[in-house]
Amino acid sequence: MAAQEYSADDDEQTESGGLASGRPELVSPDSLPDFKRVLTVVDDDAALRIPAAARREFVAVELQPGVAITVATARFAEKAQYATFIKDLGNNDILVREEMIATESVIAAIYSGKAATAANSTVRESSRAIGNFRDIVEAAHAYGASDIHFEPREFHNEVEIRFRVNGDMYTFSRMPKAIVRRALFAAYSDLVQRNTNSGNSFQPSAPQSAMIPLVVKTDTVNLRWQSSPLVGGYDVTLRLLDGNFKNYSVLLPKDMGFEKSQLELIETLNYVSGGITALTGETGSGKTTTLRALSYMLPDRELKKQFAVNEPSEYPMPWLSDYSIIRRPDETDDEANRKYAEVIRTLMRQDPDDLTIGEVRDRVVMGLVAELALTGHPVRFSLHAGDIIAAVMRMAGGRLQLPIDELASEGFINAVGNQKLIPTLCVHCKLPAEDVMLKADLELLRTKFGLDTSRMACRNYDGCEHCRLKGLFTRNGKAAGGTTRPSLAAELYRPTPEFLERVAERDWAGAREVWRGARRTGFDNADMNGKTLYEHALFKASRGLIDPQFINRSMQSFAQYRVMSGVDGLMV
Repeated sequence: MAAQEYSADDDEQTESGGLASGRPELVSPDSLPDFKRVLTVVDDDAALRIPAAARREFVAVELQPGVAITVATARFAEKAQYATFIKDLGNNDILVREEMIATESVIAAIYSGKAATAANSTVRESSRAIGNFRDIVEAAHAYGASDIHFEPREFHNEVEIRFRVNGDMYTFSRMPKAIVRRALFAAYSDLVQRNTNSGNSFQPSAPQSAMIPLVVKTDTVNLRWQSSPLVGGYDVTLRLLDGNFKNYSVLLPKDMGFEKSQLELIETLNYVSGGITALTGETGSGKTTTLRALSYMLPDRELKKQFAVNEPSEYPMPWLSDYSIIRRPDETDDEANRKYAEVIRTLMRQDPDDLTIGEVRDRVVMGLVAELALTGHPVRFSLHAGDIIAAVMRMAGGRLQLPIDELASEGFINAVGNQKLIPTLCVHCKLPAEDVMLKADLELLRTKFGLDTSRMACRNYDGCEHCRLKGLFTRNGKAAGGTTRPSLAAELYRPTPEFLERVAERDWAGAREVWRGARRTGFDNADMNGKTLYEHALFKASRGLIDPQFINRSMQSFAQYRVMSGVDGLMV
């Protein structure tokens, strides 16, 4: 809607009820929350144009896109013109969060303050929409968020915007629907990287993907856009990725949360001639980060020709040739898989030394992977499966259908793993587990898993000054806090001849017994040989690093989890 304009001769009749009563008083401009810009200026492109006479007694400032605070003198707040200003801010899709009163000198100081002069108050509508989008991305980046979720719904006038930080979802803001819609349409139309978008304009009624490169502060960020229609609305999810190709950084396994025994296995992957490394894990478990690190870690990579295929490419990998596949909105799974396979066939004719594939989804691609792996080209990839055994089973059957003699051949599987990111407890405010957890759960940890619960800790959901994320809240209104950057829990295995014999016979229960029977230590020991992802998480909990309640609630209950004997019948 166009900005409203007012004359100094507007009606000054007062409304009944004493509008100024009950409003908080702003005694100093320094007490005003940080704001982005002043909305009430004389310029033609202002959100709300007001005459100079009214500026002496009224000001509106934008806290964040679509959310404002107004400040007026007590006298002006009783005028009909004041009520009109408030109404027309609403007509421009700007929600007034708070109405305050102040003296004329305080209002003048707001107009002349640093924040007012630093911000651009006269941004045109298209630029303002882009600015609103950037503001949200900048806020997410400042919080260290991994994802931004826009959740427009037909049954709500406002759009909830949530950030995923340290593995958890928090509400950042609720903004007028029109503001968010314009921001999303403008971002998709004007900011999307060429040849990465599935569709020329944003279509809420169709699934779409794209990449948006943005400079945020001094960082280059790649936003992976994924949108999809839903019952009663749609979702737009933006994954925040490192986009700096010149000064890129690579998170290495030693900094992810792997233990020494796992790092030793990973080190052996630098010295293989052919074979596959398969990683599984839920969405957002860091599979791409691990695969990227494995490619980067090769000690002689400068002497190699490395390729990668992703849909789309997410992280900068300038040490190799990275092929990014873009999926059209109308493309079927079969069409997308055929395109994926054709890209890999092309790369096979380009003299590769090794290949990293974002995901293997069908038997054609699996067959190409096997062809490369069996002819001396190491291949790393991810696939969907619940654990190590499920990953091997999936390669042998279902849609992948790899011949069992190839799968079970010695040297074909270099390693197979499953991983999950788990929030790490804040060391400053975590609580003793014995003061928080149920006695029955503590008893299971002690007797079933042989753990010392006196060293365990639980999350303090109130957080503290070291971990509390000011401005982010749970949906029930609690402040975000209690955790820091997630740590990786993983199971990682290099098949033995005995394991492969079970695979050749499709004896999956026997294969599981061979893998888990290799455990030599208790669950409070850092040796991860023969241990599952769940048991790695238990180890981290035994060190007070993660909340054991997270394991019990979000992975599998202590009571249901099956402990299998290790070497010499070791149970705990």
